[in-house]
Amino acid sequence: MLSREPKLTWQEVCYVILLMLKESSSKLLFLFSLITVTSESTLFNQCYSSGTTCIRFEKSDFQFVDSVQLTSDNVPTLKDNSSTTSTRIVLSELLSHLAFNHSWTLAALVVNAGTRTNVQWKIAPDEKSEHLIEIQDPDGYGSQFSNVTVHCVDIQNYADDAKRLLVVPPDYRFFFSTNGTYTNCSSSGLSLIPIVWDAASRASIRGMSYFSQTSCTDTCSTLAIPSLLVRFCPNFNSSNLEIQIDQSEDFTVELSDDLLGINFQRVNKSIEFPIGLLNCTILMENADILGENPVCLGDGENIAVKFGSNPKMALRQEVKTKFSPRTSFLKNAKNALSTNNVILVTGCNVAGKCTSSGPIRTELVDDASVFSVSIDGIEQETPASFGLRLHANPTFKQCSSKTSPKDVQYEWKLNGEGQMFDDGIKLPAYSFSVDELVNITLVARYNHEKTYSSSTTKTIHYFGLPLLVTLDCVERQIGKDHDLLIRVLAVDQNSKDSSLKYQWSCSIINGSLGPQSCNLGDVNTQEEHINIPNSKLTQNTIMNLTAKVSSGDQSDSSSCLVNVGPSQIPTVMFYRLAERKHYAFDFIRIQAMVSSSYPTLNITWEIVRDSQFGFFNITSFLASPTTIIKNVPTKSDVFVSLTIPPSGTQIAAWPGLMSGKTFVIRLWATNEKGSSFADLHLLTNAPPTIGNIDVSTGNSSEECGERVGITAILSVCDRLGSCSYEESGMFAIDQSVNSSLAALDLISLLNTDVVNGNFISAIAKINALNIELCTENYDQSQTDKITMLLFQSLSESRFIAINRQLIQIVYSESEEFQESLKAAYSLLPVVSSETLSALIPVLSSYRQLTFQGGVTTETTRRKRSAEVMETTSKIYKATESEVSYKIEICPNSFKFKANDMLKVYDILIGKDKPVVDVFFLNINDFLTGFCVQLDEDSKRYMSATGGGYTEIQTQTVNANRDGYNGKFNISGPNNMSNISFSAYFTSSYSSWTCGLSSSSTCRYVCLGTAWISNSAISDNTYLAEALFLNYLDLTINKSVSDLHQLSLVDPISGTILTPSNGQFLYSVDIEVNNYKPINYYNCYIYNQNSGWDFRQCIPSNYAKSVQGHNFLTCNCSSTGIIGVFLVNGPAPDPLSDHNEILLTLVIDVDVTADDLSKIFTRIATLSEVDQRRFVKISNRGNRTIKATLRPPTRSDQKSNGMAIQSIQKAIGYQKILNVISVLNFTYSIVKRDLNGDAFARKVTFKLLKNYESQLGPDVDDFAKKWAQSMAAALQISEYRFKNYKIFFGMVYNVTITLPFADELKPLSAEEISLMIQECTKYGEFDFQIADESVQVGAIADSDLTMLKVLHETNALMLALAVVLSIVLGLGTVFICGAVLVKLRTDKLIVEERRRANLNEHQFQLPPPPQYPVNTTPFHVVDQYPLRRQKTEVRQF
Repeated sequence: MLSREPKLTWQEVCYVILLMLKESSSKLLFLFSLITVTSESTLFNQCYSSGTTCIRFEKSDFQFVDSVQLTSDNVPTLKDNSSTTSTRIVLSELLSHLAFNHSWTLAALVVNAGTRTNVQWKIAPDEKSEHLIEIQDPDGYGSQFSNVTVHCVDIQNYADDAKRLLVVPPDYRFFFSTNGTYTNCSSSGLSLIPIVWDAASRASIRGMSYFSQTSCTDTCSTLAIPSLLVRFCPNFNSSNLEIQIDQSEDFTVELSDDLLGINFQRVNKSIEFPIGLLNCTILMENADILGENPVCLGDGENIAVKFGSNPKMALRQEVKTKFSPRTSFLKNAKNALSTNNVILVTGCNVAGKCTSSGPIRTELVDDASVFSVSIDGIEQETPASFGLRLHANPTFKQCSSKTSPKDVQYEWKLNGEGQMFDDGIKLPAYSFSVDELVNITLVARYNHEKTYSSSTTKTIHYFGLPLLVTLDCVERQIGKDHDLLIRVLAVDQNSKDSSLKYQWSCSIINGSLGPQSCNLGDVNTQEEHINIPNSKLTQNTIMNLTAKVSSGDQSDSSSCLVNVGPSQIPTVMFYRLAERKHYAFDFIRIQAMVSSSYPTLNITWEIVRDSQFGFFNITSFLASPTTIIKNVPTKSDVFVSLTIPPSGTQIAAWPGLMSGKTFVIRLWATNEKGSSFADLHLLTNAPPTIGNIDVSTGNSSEECGERVGITAILSVCDRLGSCSYEESGMFAIDQSVNSSLAALDLISLLNTDVVNGNFISAIAKINALNIELCTENYDQSQTDKITMLLFQSLSESRFIAINRQLIQIVYSESEEFQESLKAAYSLLPVVSSETLSALIPVLSSYRQLTFQGGVTTETTRRKRSAEVMETTSKIYKATESEVSYKIEICPNSFKFKANDMLKVYDILIGKDKPVVDVFFLNINDFLTGFCVQLDEDSKRYMSATGGGYTEIQTQTVNANRDGYNGKFNISGPNNMSNISFSAYFTSSYSSWTCGLSSSSTCRYVCLGTAWISNSAISDNTYLAEALFLNYLDLTINKSVSDLHQLSLVDPISGTILTPSNGQFLYSVDIEVNNYKPINYYNCYIYNQNSGWDFRQCIPSNYAKSVQGHNFLTCNCSSTGIIGVFLVNGPAPDPLSDHNEILLTLVIDVDVTADDLSKIFTRIATLSEVDQRRFVKISNRGNRTIKATLRPPTRSDQKSNGMAIQSIQKAIGYQKILNVISVLNFTYSIVKRDLNGDAFARKVTFKLLKNYESQLGPDVDDFAKKWAQSMAAALQISEYRFKNYKIFFGMVYNVTITLPFADELKPLSAEEISLMIQECTKYGEFDFQIADESVQVGAIADSDLTMLKVLHETNALMLALAVVLSIVLGLGTVFICGAVLVKLRTDKLIVEERRRANLNEHQFQLPPPPQYPVNTTPFHVVDQYPLRRQKTEVRQF
């Protein structure tokens, strides 16, 4: 296939292409070799433009494959009968054969395209349209291979100067038409340059477009292209040929590695080559070209041809094989067939070996409409351990159209009995026994103008798989003083609950004497392990122990050679067993136990070199295969393990294991007395052949209002979990012309899915409707109904009568849960609360099926010797973010994505569902499942991420590893939280007892961490109650961090350790939200048994800032769930709030006057003390700074005690201005200089503005409000202010009275007046008129007036005043009483007179008075004297 000449990188290279063309009678083999031509090209130096886009080409490292094998359907060589147009070829498919990286999507630059006089090349984005390629005719290019179908030319030697280029996207199709007589490829070929169609190229080039040569400028973007140009040439033939396109080759042919022969390799496994020596003339028609006496040797799958002497092989030698084509056609079938027919097809190969197809039943019908149904997913030969999912595939043919109707009614029958009416049926594994025949009948009915009915019957034959038997060793060495223990893993692949029988045999290999039977005595030889005591071992002998395992009619055996060495050498025993084959593209883990009687032990992993087995360099991924272990405890097994990573794990030198190979893994153990070893065979499993996905492309569709590309992934997996994947090219779905009508059709199909029980398909249609209708949930009731039915189906069991026996079909396998949960996940955010509640028991059943099903207990397995071996609780096989749980006694493995399960539980937490217990159990299950997959030398992180509330991560902590510093990263959204282990942890876990029975020694421990968002507690009341219900001083409102679960996990048993000896184990950094250095925080640790406890974690004094995030360090002595909470600080010093505080700071550097204000601005910010309270800031020299802290005058200001406490915390948080450290901080109370008198005071405020107009008639109200405002600012009683009055809008007088008896904070009037004076000095009063602040001037000493009386009152005067007051009071009471009596009497007299007058004489008004004419009307006869103004004289 490839000439073995060296590659040339700068000359013209034509890679060798082996073109297998299928003709009607033979295969043609063309051999090509390398050629070189020299010329120059300017293509790399030119720029090309299209509109505003300019590109310049530069050479890239694009790599072509070393050889290309193309069938005739991959190149444009097919023509119709008119010889005008060839088959259309998709560009990306054509170029993919040439690219070394098959994952690339390739476009092309067309340089030349025919001459238009002979061949005209065209291009089209689909199967119907066509566009001419308008490219200048080429100058021609002569070549030794000018007419071959495909060849490559180095661009450096390309003579044509391309003036115009055409950019062709990947999905376009090429074809051509002929206008004249074909001459050669130089005038008819298509020359193009492949380019990688990635985001950069798509951004520079907008679809199909022409580019013309232009001048280069700075605006031209670069486009990387390979140095090779590919030319395709049409293959003309004037005769009309009938060509059959075949998608696969029967065999391939290539030159042998030594270039001395040809190798034929079978591709189609249905053919067989002859076995043994062959006559080469039987193989080839022109065998004489192979030389004299060639040798042809076949092995059934391959034929090796060795050239004889003087072979006649020319450069383009044609070799004709005698293999007949394997494809035949039945022509004119209708005339040869009757109404009902059975057709058998038999094909034979060159060796005369034949094979026949199964019966093909045909039926001729005359109806224009035909309805039929078939069964998809059926395998006529199926292992009994395999489950099948059968699905109905209806077809309705009408004239030339063919559709797949959906509204079809189905009826399934198994062996003629039982009824199921879904569109599919599931036959779980182990439902039928070996050699059982099951007839599957499907009846389908379809109504379309009339009722159509169709049925089909298939027979399944269940066969048995062989019994798998594996020992924990192939060869090993053991000391004479050790008991010999060998275990067997036997798997019956044909039954879930098989009863295995064991029989051990032993023989001693003694050289020429032949094998001799061992003297086992009373050793039990019928268990799944054999334990031979050391008393029955003989030094320097070789024992062959064989375990024969039988189950029913099946049996198999496996053997191990044991070399018995001297006493006290180590003993090596492989620990966990797996099935025979391992997946080569996953992590493979090998575990072993080593016991030694001496404290120093050397452990070495080795890959044995043997021509019969595969080999790899273990140092490619394990730098040091040897480990020296010191201080090994006596009577303890040291646990060691080796993980072989797959390729692509960021280890450049490691290519990964080869598939389908057997490797011998040897573990050496050496102590002072000698060495021993054990061998284990590692078989790698080759995954199934990948499938092909062929999808046509179009416009794109995904989210509402947008159309994006979609790709399909095909996975093919075998029973052992080995999978191959193939991804399709990007395809799309055009938007519906009539969205409403399309939605109705989709709803109709959805309802059909529900009737047929296909709920997963129905959910997919709901998601499609939501996207197309641009809604979150188009029908709440329908969504709830379908999701509920899906959940209910997971717990259903159906019974089908087969051969008069009820067969239970259980729909609760792990794969069923996985598929259903994955389908329902997209709808969980929108379904109703009742539907989510129905999910909880489903998850519980799933967990029980997977996790608890993976537990091996004493009831499921026979008890092993507890003294020499561990009882395994779980067996895991994990990949990144994926865990698979495998039962030891059952070959089925349960796999599911940890990510998916975490996301499901996060949704339930967010919807406030009671899943607290299972939520934490789920996290622990995955942590332990990940941990048992990590080795002591593993640098691998295993992690999973939920739906916003949780993340988990596991890693190995090995204190014995070189470069160990005790620092590790823990799980979290920003990956910035770290943990540092203490020296005590290092001494405790560098070598410690591990395993279920604590009889093993581990040199490392697994660190499992989980991040739980604080919002999960806020969103889920059940979680909040579970964590905080029984705590008064600890609430969710005081939580200032997310929760972090830290667990130390036993790497053997998967048990979570609970250290609690009071010693600090680690320090962990927890991110704190809204951190303030003046606040007080505590680290609390939560355990399910003890609850929250702050005594096991001590917080750091301050948090540290990393990239804008604040992290508090918690120093802890135990593990659990850690959170940081805001707590009350210590009681501050009792300082008066009426006095100033003198602050003194001693710093470590000299500062300037400008720095002083900046320092206290920073202190005020950190301490949250009002910056205005810092006054009298001064630098006293000697790096001493002093300032005065004003008392609080506002309600939002801190008390003096709290302010001092905050300042003390603030200055210790970090360097001020990043350079200044406070070395010492002291404070003292400033006492005022008082006279100590007991007199009241009058204070006069001078307003700096006339406010008379603003005060208006409410002047007295404002005076009172200002007095109350002063009292509040000074923290005294408002009743200490009297006689407050505002004069002329500019003067405000207030009298300060003496303290009263019940006053809480009695201050003298003198001190209050001085406090008022200080407040006006610093502008601390806030007098308001409406929304305007009153401007108050500073009070001078002259504005403070002392109020005192002239004379003091003695006791005699006081007594006299009291007596006189009493006398006057009594006299007043007497006089008032007399007046009341007099008034009452006068009233009675007047009443009596009135009655008398009414009875005797009528009342008459007196006549008006008469005045003289010359009399004046008014005359003042008297006047009161003017009141003398009162003068108040006050003496002070």
